[in-house]
Amino acid sequence: ALRRDGSARRRTDDDPNKSCTPSKDKCTTGEPIDVATGEMVMSATDVTLPGALPLVLKRHYVSGHPCGGWFGRTWAGTLDQRLEMDDAGVVYITDDGMLLTYPVPKPDVPTLPSSGPRWPLCWDGKPDGTFTITIPEHNRTLHFAPLSTG
Repeated sequence: ALRRDGSARRRTDDDPNKSCTPSKDKCTTGEPIDVATGEMVMSATDVTLPGALPLVLKRHYVSGHPCGGWFGRTWAGTLDQRLEMDDAGVVYITDDGMLLTYPVPKPDVPTLPSSGPRWPLCWDGKPDGTFTITIPEHNRTLHFAPLSTG
């Protein structure tokens, strides 16, 4: 889903590098505290359905993450992934709480985030068109369409 309210951008304006570390790379030293940021972090897998296209619903608690959704303000999850667009570009809110900021993309030109994992974003160039983000290490491409207005 795409949003245009800019709430994620406000979170990245102060320190764009703070929220771009994947949950698997957070330095917790066996405790639920990321020693690099002081944030409390916790992860859980709620549902796993095997199949040709397996469904896995995960959630991640990050105490400094104000862009949550289905599980609450400080939770990020599989169903909370989204793009938020504003005049400065696009912010991808990931399923593990990362906020990846991209400049305004050009049509059909892969655009990399300003920091964090090198996951290219591509826009089809159409007003209210679709976006994709490719995650090469997982051989996965995520597709995002605008929210319906009706």
